[in-house]
Amino acid sequence: FTSPVGIVDPKSGKIIDASEENTINGVILVNGSYRPVVAATNFQMACLVIARMAAFSMYPVMIAVFLSKCKVTLSWLNRTPLSMYMIQDNHDLHIYAGKYISFGVFVHTVCHLLRWGFQNNISLLWES
Repeated sequence: FTSPVGIVDPKSGKIIDASEENTINGVILVNGSYRPVVAATNFQMACLVIARMAAFSMYPVMIAVFLSKCKVTLSWLNRTPLSMYMIQDNHDLHIYAGKYISFGVFVHTVCHLLRWGFQNNISLLWES
């Protein structure tokens, strides 16, 4: 697997732009618009990793909530051996999912705001 030229610095492994000025400013030019995806320090890289992990960890929970509303699929799954692993009380599933998604969104948002703040890119929230 090789990354596109100008995305990852081969020496440091950090996300960079082909233009050194953009990298210093904490942005990368993608399809004509500036994106704040540059991680210049280890702290910014950690914030980016945690934000992505928080976002990706919400996918299974959102899928479970979506499937819990598919009544035909649920009735079919209840006739299979998978029924012993299924949650029968959808209300408890929705309570758990709501709390988990709220926490995940909070962690994701805080990590991005911290990273953008340390890059002095917080103005991109209202400028782009």
